Order: sequence, then structure tokens, then C-alpha cells
Amino acid sequence: MQESPTVQEFLAKRDFQGAITLLEILPDIPDSERKNRLAMHVLNVLGEEEEASIYAAKLINIPEDRLSIAALEYFKGNYREASEMYRNVSLHFGGVSAMDIYCAMSYYHLDSNDMAIELCEKYLKKHPDSILASNLKACCHYRLGNIKGAVDAISKVKDFEYQLPEAFRDIINHNVAVLRDGDGALQVWPQCKNNVPEARFNLTIYFLRNNNIRSSLELLKEIEPRTSQEIFIKANTYCAIGQEDNDDEAIEIAESLYYSIGSNESDCDTITGRQAMASYLILQKKYEEALVYLDSIKVYCSENDEFNANYGQIKAACGDFNGALEHLLYVTSETARNDFTYLACLAKCYVSTGHPDQAWELNTSAKTTEEVFALVQLVASSCYKNKYYGIAARAYHQATLLDPKNTHHWYGLRASIMGILKNITEKGLTDELEQQLSDSYKSLSTLKGMEDVDQFSRTLGAWARNREIYL
Repeated sequence: MQESPTVQEFLAKRDFQGAITLLEILPDIPDSERKNRLAMHVLNVLGEEEEASIYAAKLINIPEDRLSIAALEYFKGNYREASEMYRNVSLHFGGVSAMDIYCAMSYYHLDSNDMAIELCEKYLKKHPDSILASNLKACCHYRLGNIKGAVDAISKVKDFEYQLPEAFRDIINHNVAVLRDGDGALQVWPQCKNNVPEARFNLTIYFLRNNNIRSSLELLKEIEPRTSQEIFIKANTYCAIGQEDNDDEAIEIAESLYYSIGSNESDCDTITGRQAMASYLILQKKYEEALVYLDSIKVYCSENDEFNANYGQIKAACGDFNGALEHLLYVTSETARNDFTYLACLAKCYVSTGHPDQAWELNTSAKTTEEVFALVQLVASSCYKNKYYGIAARAYHQATLLDPKNTHHWYGLRASIMGILKNITEKGLTDELEQQLSDSYKSLSTLKGMEDVDQFSRTLGAWARNREIYL
């Protein structure tokens, strides 16, 4: 005669319905503390929250029951409540090292990454081969922008990779691709998205960073975000759609999502919560207020490229070009450094802080002809406004070559050359001004056939000869 399966066998197969059937229908199984805990969790997984609450009410003030309640709060995403319960159990029932890692997991979801790292390190002193603790430590370091710390932590996990079940290997491989800034992501993340929920959201981030916004939006339609970080990713996607398509409705959705995180009592004091509120205020064009929120988390994000790029841009919007330049130059990722918005802001900061030559050199970093043209125009107008007429003339000349039918660029070139002449008249002829004048005069020869160019060139040449300046 075949024996009936045990509760443990049902749970091992994740057959929760079978487990609860065995627990409740078989009348000869007496009530017990263990049965109450198992029934509460299984019913909760099945979505039977009212039934689960009946068993939760039977739990008493013993460590096992209190830990079970804490685990349920964690499963529901109530991480603050879970962390407090784990901490209280540890205080009242003796120091159990597992409590450190449970608390650390809760702190990670609350964006309290420094506290989570501290608890992981405490746990690893007793259990140096803990894959869970090392992986969690790596995730926390990554959140803080400390890529080296994250790589060091995950490398210890890789040493035990061959011992891991498939689900754990998926987690490690997923995280390694994250640490490599998405290198190999399309080979890893789609295959492990069933075992690693974060894989879908990291795919959306990957698509966003590679300007594949439509794929990001399509992927988000498959999943419902639960955590503040996941909602933040969804908000970023709608923000990108709105800005690319000038879609006011998408921007409103992004604003609503950002505000829902930033104003939430559980999230408002986390890094994600303050980033979200800053993003909401930026979309509202309230840059000074946004800067207050970004300043409050700057110390935790000093090595994060995305934060430094955004922080620099908001500093520039507030007129603090020195502070903006400092943070823009902290960005190390080639992808981020070649982004047009980043380049445009960096160029403006270079000009505004007295480095027009470096602004001009950024043209080589633009990826497309359209971006080169836009950057050249920005450098031309910024340099002219700041009276760097030599670079302004060079940039307006380049713009004229790229768009010869637009006389605005020619007028800008002519005005810039007049600015050089004005400087010579007022300051006297220096080697630098003579070089600027000579370069500008020679550039006119590439514009033959354009209206007024020949006459202006002859007039400029005569002006120089009369002053014994040889061009």
C-alpha cells in the first residue's frame, strides 16, 4: 500500500494546495504550533489572506512564531515592519546570527545599504562561506555605486558556483551581468527572469540606457512593480517616453509614480524615495527644491555615475557651473559620457567656467551628425555669450559648413570675428588674438560663393594690413 505524502514533500515540490489539504482535511492531524505556522504561510501564498489571518491569530510569543510573522511581513513587502520584528526577536530571545542576515535583507529593500553591509559582514565573520550573505553584500555595494566592493563580494560567491542549485546560479549570473554594466545581459537576463524577478526590471533599465525605450515599455507591461525601486524604474520609463515623444500624458504618469514613492511614509527617507521626489520636482521645473533632496543623499551616491550625471545637470540648471562640472567629471561609464544630454551640459559648464577649448573638443564625442550639429551650435552660442570669440568663430564656421542655407550661422561667425577685432582694439594685439584672427580669416576661404562672404573677407584683410597684421 502506498504511503500518503508528507507535508514536507508537498512543500518541497511547492505544491501548496496539496500541503494545505493534508494539513486541514485530514482530521487526525492535531493542531500544533508548527501546523499553524505552515498553514498561515501556505494560505497566504494561495491568496487566502482571511484564512491565513485565522492561523496568524493562533500564534503566540515564542521565537518561532514571531519569526514566522516577520517572514510573512517580508513576503508582503512590509520591510520596515519585518526588520523591526527580526531585531526584537534577536534582542529578546538571544543573539541568533541568522537574525543579522534577515535584518540585512529587509534593510536592503529599505535602501539602508550601509546598515545591511554592516550586518552582512558581521554574519560573514561567523559564516565566511555564506553565499546568501556575500551576494547580498555585493548588491548593497552596487546600490551605493561601489562597484569594486560589489565585485570583491560576488567573486567569493563565484568560487562556490558549482555547488549551487539552478535558481541560485541564475541569481549569481544575473548579478555578475549587472556588475559588468550590462555586458552579456541579453544572453543572461531573459533566461533567468523566471527565477530572478529583478531580471525583468534590469532588462528595462538596460533597454532604457541603450535608448530602446519601446522594448522597456513592452517588458513593463508583463509585470506589476511591487517595490519602490521597481516603481521608480517604471516612472523612469514613462519619463523617457514622454520626453522623446513630447507626450504630456506619459510625463503625468511619471510624475504621479515619482510622487507616490517620494511622499510614501515608508519610502520618503530612503535613497530611492528622495531620488523619486527630486525627479518629480525636476519635471515640475523646481530645480532648487530638487537639489535639496539630491544633496541629502549625495554622500551615499558619490560613486554612482547616473547620480553624478543627474546631479551635475541640476547644479547647472541652478547656475552652479563649478559644482556641476565637478560632478559631471566624476562620471566614468563610457555609455554615460557619450550621452548627448551629458555632453551638452558638460560643454555648457566648460564654457561657463572658463574652459571653452575643452567644450570645443567634446564635438569628437558626439555619435551622430545631428548630435555634432546640435553640440556645435550650443558651443557657438555659449562661447559668444561669454565673449570667447575665437572658439565661437570656430564653432559658427563649423555650423555654417553643416547647414550652409541657414544664414544665422554665417551672421554668428561674422559677429564673432568682429568680437575678436574689438578685443584687439581694446587690449592690443597678443599672440592668442592674432592666431584667432588668422584662423578666422582663413576659414572664410571655405565659404566661397556665400552672400557677403567675399566682401567681408576683403574688408577684414584690408583692416589687418592697415595695422601691419599679416594673415
